[in-house]
Amino acid sequence: MMAASNRKKRGPIGVADAATPVSRALASLSEADLLRLQALARLRARGLPRGVSWSDLLHEAIARALDGSRQWPPGLPFLAFISGVMRSICHELWEAPWAGGRTGRF
Repeated sequence: MMAASNRKKRGPIGVADAATPVSRALASLSEADLLRLQALARLRARGLPRGVSWSDLLHEAIARALDGSRQWPPGLPFLAFISGVMRSICHELWEAPWAGGRTGRF
């Protein structure tokens, strides 16, 4: 068994820790995967408040994954993860006060 003094204790997950798997997954996406993400973003963005495009939605989802504010669960396919992040962002936008909802962060 390893002595406790020889082991490094890890703190909370930092931006660099969260970005590494996400950036690797982004770099390994095929052209077909990129088109799937674009199609998913286009579908989700339909009906969003004015001024929010599908590319805004996709870029915000990727940014949240890279900055660690959305953690990619182990075992979940990357496309499903980014799709879920986009769904969450759409929900936030619809709850924003300027969209007629109750609360908002976006």
